[in-house]
Amino acid sequence: MRRQGERPELIRWRLCGTSKTWSFVPQRRMKMFRARVRLSKTMSVRMDRENYDFLHEITKEEGSDLSKAVRDMVTRGRILLAVERYKKGEVSLGRAAELAGVPVGQMMTILTEFGVESRLEKEDYLQGLKDLQKVW
Repeated sequence: MRRQGERPELIRWRLCGTSKTWSFVPQRRMKMFRARVRLSKTMSVRMDRENYDFLHEITKEEGSDLSKAVRDMVTRGRILLAVERYKKGEVSLGRAAELAGVPVGQMMTILTEFGVESRLEKEDYLQGLKDLQKVW
């Protein structure tokens, strides 16, 4: 059912979640959702029909729900943003890992998978090994 003044080509969603779990639910189902999960943040999102249809198609292919598809897209977007910024030299490896929400070691693997070469010089690497030997 469409609310008065709402454009039919836009679907309104709310981002809801606890500290560890985020999901998108239609606003009309918010009351039912609140009864099951204690919410800490809420955000309304307007999405055009094409993007909504894209997400809906992915949920059919993967056999999951729309919430999981949106969470997955956000996670993938964070990783792509981190890779892009690291590649441009805008962020360090540690900051890229923070942006992606993964440990530094996993970020190194991700960068390798994307074909991004390390900006770490051989001398810096050898100095790091020497410093590690002193501490160890």
